[in-house]
Amino acid sequence: ARGGRRPSIADYAAAYASRSTTPTAVVEAALAAVAASETASPPGRWFISLGAADARRAAAESTAR
Repeated sequence: ARGGRRPSIADYAAAYASRSTTPTAVVEAALAAVAASETASPPGRWFISLGAADARRAAAESTAR
């Protein structure tokens, strides 16, 4: 995050428009963060169920547009 803050929807929209990132890259980073949190002590346990395949599919479709 820039300046110690988390990116906003506007930040993501601008990044997608400038092609400095893609929905696929954002989803992969988010899934990596979730996986890393699961090995923390105590584990993050952000989600009861995580549909990584569905998230990747939706991101790939969005990236292709």
